[in-house]
Amino acid sequence: IIQFDNVISNIGSGYNEDKGVFTARIPGYYQFTVHAHTVVNKQAEVRVMFNSERVVSVWADGTIGHREENTAQKAPMSPFMSAPTPKSTPKQVHEMGSSNSFIIKMSRGQKVYCLLPANQVLAGLGFSSFSGHLLRVTSD
Repeated sequence: IIQFDNVISNIGSGYNEDKGVFTARIPGYYQFTVHAHTVVNKQAEVRVMFNSERVVSVWADGTIGHREENTAQKAPMSPFMSAPTPKSTPKQVHEMGSSNSFIIKMSRGQKVYCLLPANQVLAGLGFSSFSGHLLRVTSD
């Protein structure tokens, strides 16, 4: 479970930063947003879980810019376009971020948290984030 340790606000104390888990204290509709940012040459698939089921995922791939020189001639996309002039493309350095959000109905005590596979890396320093808020109160 990802522990987002830079908590900006935690009204109602629903987010436990020691465990990385949000627990609904009030039943209702909640909106959550997750932003994942990975570093050069690494990947991150953040899985957002509602209780023990995946709701959405966020994919960030810092490896897509790492490619060898490409001198291959590309075919034209249409008869009205010409292929680009072949060039030597140096290796590029990329970091990547991606976001996702969702609205979900939660009962008191239900949980939302984020998972990251052990071999993947998230960027810190505020580049990756998890936020949520209550949209509408409902009865349990």
